[in-house]
Amino acid sequence: SRPVIESGTFLKQLRIEIYPLELQASLYPNQYNTKSVSISRSDPISSLYSKVMTQFSIPIYTPVKLFNRICSGPYNKLEHSPVELQNAGVFDGQSILLQTMLPDGSWPEDGWNVSREIGFTNQAKKQKP
Repeated sequence: SRPVIESGTFLKQLRIEIYPLELQASLYPNQYNTKSVSISRSDPISSLYSKVMTQFSIPIYTPVKLFNRICSGPYNKLEHSPVELQNAGVFDGQSILLQTMLPDGSWPEDGWNVSREIGFTNQAKKQKP
């Protein structure tokens, strides 16, 4: 079945979504082993978290982070929020990277080698003088 989505900023229109987003999801550290995820443009980011976790058989209570990537640019974190994917800058064909918390309670991108290796951006570090 094809979902009916609302589009438009000021003048709202109902449309039938014919082509949902097709994203390439991977689980850190193996970003080259991808799985295809199909999701509606009008779904919230939280739905994308659920779908990607389901694809990789990760329990729902596991702390995770989700990143998206445009072309060969750096990965940008997708906050777990009710914002729609189309408004969050998620586009068809993008790479999505899922990270799970390490057993010691840290995150993989906190280390310089990991950040440099796969191109993470860290806005907090850039804002410091």
